[in-house]
Amino acid sequence: MRPYAAANLLFAGSVLYAKSPHTLRAIDPYDGRVIWTFAPRGTRGETMYSAPSVKDGRLFIGDRCGYLHALDARTGRRLWSLLTSRAKNNAVNGPPLVRQRQVVVATNAGRVLALDARTGEIVWTQRIAGPSIHEIGVVPGALLVACGSAIYWLHPDTGAILKRRTFRRRYLMDCVCRGHRAMVRLVPRTPGRSELLGLRDGRVVFRRREELLGHLRWLPDGTVAEARFDGPGRARSRDGEPDPPHPVPGRRVDRAAGSRGRTPLRADIRGRSLGLTVAAAREREAALVAALLIDAPIR
Repeated sequence: MRPYAAANLLFAGSVLYAKSPHTLRAIDPYDGRVIWTFAPRGTRGETMYSAPSVKDGRLFIGDRCGYLHALDARTGRRLWSLLTSRAKNNAVNGPPLVRQRQVVVATNAGRVLALDARTGEIVWTQRIAGPSIHEIGVVPGALLVACGSAIYWLHPDTGAILKRRTFRRRYLMDCVCRGHRAMVRLVPRTPGRSELLGLRDGRVVFRRREELLGHLRWLPDGTVAEARFDGPGRARSRDGEPDPPHPVPGRRVDRAAGSRGRTPLRADIRGRSLGLTVAAAREREAALVAALLIDAPIR
């Protein structure tokens, strides 16, 4: 089962896995009973950002001290742990990819590793240009690994770099792929519009600029879900053109005039309220954050 990057919930094998910043819990979804817990660095602080991945009875998860852990998905028993790097910033924050008999992970140290899923033995390693917290994609004949400034196509058996595309003066925020296609969300290093970039086998096939553009997720119908300033919407994968935003019934975000240069935001989620107060200069950005939190259109 493949998770979303930074996801806190994963349902696999009739078990619900729920993660806090320091503890992973396996929960029976029928009665809420906690089956087991795993807290590799104790129960204080933020020590675990990685989302878990589960396959063939094994669960894999990274921590912020640079370790990748393999657990028995049924009992929570630790099978092995591997220190991926001794670099100062060696956190394993991205979700592991389980592929055939290997588990592949990218780290904040700019290192990609493939390990034997059963033993934890390193099969291959590869260096990339910077930290990676993104999901690792699978495309025909390659693994797609993204960091803050580039995308790499790596050979799945050796880790060799088959192709690379670098984004100058922009930060890569999201990368999703399906088949030969990939879509990338970029933001400029200086104030400007976000850019949605469509790739096919590494070649740019379209560009689209939006004032504010949020997270991407490829949907089963072939479109790509995206969070925009005017609410959640979809983009066509062939050309990146947006469909109209899709309002979520019963959810809204309202803006009201504030005082002293500040603007309060109030989000209503079927009767439950979330209040935010932000500097007026950042009103639009905060409205987008609220929309991402509750999947609501902005008014």
